[in-house]
Amino acid sequence: MSFDDVPAMLRDAKQWVARKEKKPCDLQGRSGGWQNSDFWISFEEAKAGIESNPGMFSGLGFVIARHPERGDKQLIGIDLDACRDPRTGWVSPWAAEILRKLNSYTELSLSGTGFHVWILGKLPEGMDSAESEGMEPITLPPDVWAFIKAIKKNAARCNTIEIYEDGPRHFAMTGSRVTDYSADAEYRPEVLSELLGLCRCSAGPSGDSGLPEWAVEMAKVAAGKRLPPLNILDVIDTRGWEQCGHQLRGPHPTLGSSTGHNLVVDPEAGLWAYMHNGINSGGDAWLWLACECGAVPWEEAGAGKLKDKTIVEKTIAYAVSRQLVNAEDVIREPEIRLLRPDDEPGAIGIAPDGTVQTVTTDPKGNKELKWVSDCAIGIYLETQEDRRTEFVFRGKGAKDGRPVEFTADADVVSESRKFRALMINYFGARNRLGKLDFETAQRLSRNTILRERVTIPRWRQNIPLVPGVGLAGDVVFRLAQQTPAMVCDGDIGAAKELFRDMLKLRRYSSLLLTTILGAPVFARWFKNDRIGIALWGKTGSNKTTIAQLFTAIYGLGYLDDRTLLKHGKLGGTQVGAMEVLLNAGILPRILDNVKATDAKDALAYIAIIQAIMEGGEKLRGKREGGLRTTNEFLVTPIVTGEIKVSEASTSARILNLTWEKSQDMANLTSIQSRVKYLPVIGYHWLRYLAANTHDLRQGFEQKRSEMATSYAAKGYVNPGRLANIYCLLRGIWTLIENGPFGEEAKEFHDEFLNALNEAIEAQGLEVTSETELARFLNAVRNLRASRPDLFMTGGLPNSSDRIIGRENELGLFLLPEETLGLLKQMGVFTQVPSENSITKALKEEGYLREIKDRRRLNITKINGIKVSGWWLKPDWDDDLPEVDEASHKSRGTEPSTWEPKSISLGGSPTKPTFLEKSKTYRGVGGGNEEKTYDRNVWDSGSNRLYFPSFSFVYNF
Repeated sequence: MSFDDVPAMLRDAKQWVARKEKKPCDLQGRSGGWQNSDFWISFEEAKAGIESNPGMFSGLGFVIARHPERGDKQLIGIDLDACRDPRTGWVSPWAAEILRKLNSYTELSLSGTGFHVWILGKLPEGMDSAESEGMEPITLPPDVWAFIKAIKKNAARCNTIEIYEDGPRHFAMTGSRVTDYSADAEYRPEVLSELLGLCRCSAGPSGDSGLPEWAVEMAKVAAGKRLPPLNILDVIDTRGWEQCGHQLRGPHPTLGSSTGHNLVVDPEAGLWAYMHNGINSGGDAWLWLACECGAVPWEEAGAGKLKDKTIVEKTIAYAVSRQLVNAEDVIREPEIRLLRPDDEPGAIGIAPDGTVQTVTTDPKGNKELKWVSDCAIGIYLETQEDRRTEFVFRGKGAKDGRPVEFTADADVVSESRKFRALMINYFGARNRLGKLDFETAQRLSRNTILRERVTIPRWRQNIPLVPGVGLAGDVVFRLAQQTPAMVCDGDIGAAKELFRDMLKLRRYSSLLLTTILGAPVFARWFKNDRIGIALWGKTGSNKTTIAQLFTAIYGLGYLDDRTLLKHGKLGGTQVGAMEVLLNAGILPRILDNVKATDAKDALAYIAIIQAIMEGGEKLRGKREGGLRTTNEFLVTPIVTGEIKVSEASTSARILNLTWEKSQDMANLTSIQSRVKYLPVIGYHWLRYLAANTHDLRQGFEQKRSEMATSYAAKGYVNPGRLANIYCLLRGIWTLIENGPFGEEAKEFHDEFLNALNEAIEAQGLEVTSETELARFLNAVRNLRASRPDLFMTGGLPNSSDRIIGRENELGLFLLPEETLGLLKQMGVFTQVPSENSITKALKEEGYLREIKDRRRLNITKINGIKVSGWWLKPDWDDDLPEVDEASHKSRGTEPSTWEPKSISLGGSPTKPTFLEKSKTYRGVGGGNEEKTYDRNVWDSGSNRLYFPSFSFVYNF
């Protein structure tokens, strides 16, 4: 079964369902409520759903329904039946002529005895459908009619035609296209008018549909009832009845019939009508049961009868006894119990005056009412999450009619004092509380709704619990204000165009969008391998604006600057930031305005990223003993900033991109004008992920291992992290190409791969240069050039008051404590490494001379004193990795190709020394532009200016 030929207009319509045989159903196999538009899904979702559940469904279906925006080009479904021999393919001349005139997209019907034709057009005003009486079977060859009759046992006539614009009406889609006719749904108003001449027509609710107008109206509100839907053919026995179009006619099974057809049943609409001696009653399946059990007289069946609670309860009990429903499947409206005349002593409820009263007895045993409270209250909703319960109370004050609704935790209502305080607060001074407590409220409550509470977007098995996805009807969302998630369905065509424009917005747009779409995937299938992405760029590069736009596929609230999580002093505390990131759940979250200029902010950033990527908070103990419950991070961080924090292990977990400024703002402006379609992208993407039942980790480990080996061969540190980023983004991109926006993504396949390879290579070089060892060795090399007085040369004593090592033909010897202390003062490291970590790294990379006697450090003498330290080999600085300067540009420097012509220091030091950190020094570049630097080292002897914060030296 292939649906590759389905025309675009049908594909793009959100009117698809799965089906079992000819019966429409959702992806869980349920058919109830299929007439409602909320039931229908997109073509991509339906197709993915049946493909991922082989054997569960028979195929796809399309629900025909009118859409005002289509105007006079509605999708019209035409059913030609009993006109084809499925054995030979022979077609009756009558049907062949109609097909020739229509010349539009045509499929074989499910039985193979007819055709479904799709055209564009419009039926006359007030008309929903039309059908013909058909022809006598004699018009077909006898063997053909016999074969059709064997397949369609209820068929009475051949060459029938049915035309539908609204209903709704379900057509089983077979994908068996008849290639003799057009591949598109063509506009055929003239042919449609001709065909209507062959038919009798059915109007909408205001016309003659064969059922009373009020009965048709019941079909519209049936889905809104809290009674579960029933198949009317399971309720009414229609075996042997006459088929009249899409209706069945026969005798009333209980009351009988002199004519044999006083009862009409419409299976598609789920309605029945009883017509006898002027009586014209009827309704849906539940009203039939109400009549059948005696709760409603047959002649009085009509709209409004099921509003009586006594009738409803009796009908439900009867339906349960017939095993049509389970008692727990019936959802009744929450209510506050009313007192009844037959209540026994001890019963409690609402009296006619609106007060809460209880039934008691006087000394003689006579029943009487006793006042309890003026505050009529019941539990409307109970929600649970992580074994924490919340209650939503609703009620009304008896004295002033004040409506009341409030929410309270279980730990609050369990304490009488706190519960009474809540009640007094909401009911006010005029309504006396009396002895009403939580237990009394429980006794007053009827049919409390039970729901799962969702405070953090998360997965529940294969369902993404995100507002608007609509796949979980048993949840209530209580997301934090800083998590404004809300997807929605809409114009999929417009969303696809927007998706395409987003991909071509910037060089790395595809990487950003892939990471954002990948966030729920990482959280579900790759919890321990999650990644983030960072956009580093100058002011005016629109990095934050674009990150907000792309994140808004999960909700337009992300466009509000008030929901931005600002880093550093302009934002909240580190604890507050962690809470916001925790509440993001499986969705991405922007961490904005990250800069490395402040050491505390830099350390806070490192701590945040490390905690997020590790997946949980630090373990903390309780005063009374044991460990506190720690939270799980599932978020994908989207970092934006100007000045990158250089710390290798942090950088390795985030794909760091240089976000360039663009002069072309037209595309960005165009995207901003169409933001309403962003949540449509998120809606279809999340539902696509929900339909996926495959293990996305299959083959991932092997590919990651291969890529890690490749990156290790290039000399990159952390090759496993690089391979992880690469494989995750490649995997998400493959998902995108096979999803609802696949055609658009495939247009950018090569651009995505080029951008990914380029970004990974840059990341590998950058992280390698950010390791503790690389920064340590580069700083030592620069010190040796700018401050030779810090090092003894050969065996000569040194008169300097500060020595950190000595150098001779054996190599360079360094004193660990003195060297690390000086480098810390110079600001070389974001996080100062320990002596042990540097020792271990030097050994592993082969920089140290051989150490004898299993000692940890080398031994030598400086100024006659025996000391231990690091003795680097003579060639230790031949092939040092260059420290990345781009990450430091925003500290006031340009790339190292900028050569100063002159420099003014306001009086140069007479000997090599450190200048005061608080002072500012200016240099003039080749274009006579002034540059400001601080924390510099001037060596008057070698005429060099060393910038330790930036790890490079300018020679004059």
